Amino acid sequence: MRIFSNLEAFLLRKRSFNFEAWQAALVALFVLLGLVAYGAMVKGAAENYGRSGVLSKAAFKVASIPSVTAQVFSVLSEDYHPEYAWEQRFDDQSGFSFSADAASEDDLLLLSRYDGDTNRTSVELVDLATGNVIHRYAPNTAEIAQDLRAQASTLDNPDPRVNLTDELLPHIFGIYHPLIEPDGSLVFQNFYAPMIKIDRCSKLDWTLHGAYHHAIETDSEGNYWTVKRQWPASLQRVGDRFEDDTLVSISPDGETLFEKPLSQILLENGYDHLVYPHLPYFSDPFHLNDVQPVLTDGPHWKKGDLFLSVRDLSRIIHYRPSTNEILWMKNGPWMLQHDVDVINDHQISIFNNNVGSGRFQY
Repeated sequence: MRIFSNLEAFLLRKRSFNFEAWQAALVALFVLLGLVAYGAMVKGAAENYGRSGVLSKAAFKVASIPSVTAQVFSVLSEDYHPEYAWEQRFDDQSGFSFSADAASEDDLLLLSRYDGDTNRTSVELVDLATGNVIHRYAPNTAEIAQDLRAQASTLDNPDPRVNLTDELLPHIFGIYHPLIEPDGSLVFQNFYAPMIKIDRCSKLDWTLHGAYHHAIETDSEGNYWTVKRQWPASLQRVGDRFEDDTLVSISPDGETLFEKPLSQILLENGYDHLVYPHLPYFSDPFHLNDVQPVLTDGPHWKKGDLFLSVRDLSRIIHYRPSTNEILWMKNGPWMLQHDVDVINDHQISIFNNNVGSGRFQY
């Protein structure tokens, strides 16, 4: 009890502090400098978290406490979940269903899904006539990570935004836009992550370092066309998080055959106003989400041409890589579209997202 008595006496003891004006000003100056330093660290981590230091990351996490706390309470109150639809349009329906009557014996579905029983993503080849799984792919993520780290160590300037640790853990590793080949091999990426090819037995064939994303298409030569974020950005005066979407062609053996940023294609074709239109500054001005190769000649295009779906500009672009020419461009009436396909020798189709703001749509 004596300890508590002494503590009480200490806390209740009357004290007086005398500060001169210069001392108060000095304290205010140090507080101001501390706030500036703290703000600079938060700003640095916000602009380039992957390359920021320990103190900057700590400052950023402290500054994130209010928003994270609000999110936690929203989740607990069941008012928020980033993966839930805003509206439930399929009441009393769940799981995967199909109509066997509408499918022929040759109809197959390549289904990439998260398997709750195995706690990992797998890709299944499903027979739509019977619903049976013909084949299942389950890549070895540890083997993929080891190969990618070895590859990154040989690069002069690997993209620091590519996470080769956490993102390759089996329970969170995703398989996006898988493309199956006639020999049963599978090409895919982990969304803003490296390209990966495995054989029909899920054994690793090759990896390609970089932040690849969205669709993977094949041209008439069997090469893959896709998109990746250029690092460092080809434009000047942009931040480290600027998404300089780049057209990429890759051979079946994993060799990069063609690589050109969309920003440079637009600039070199006189479309400067589409590269620098955003006020205020926006780090994702294009959001290229499909590179569709033309497989045969037609009255309006040639084999080897590309159709590009540029979501955030609501534009479809007809581009010829052999001459670096934009031959045709159309803005709308679709809004923030997601896909373009060549139907025949004179028609294309466009999937219309039909949303007013696409900054949170993938």
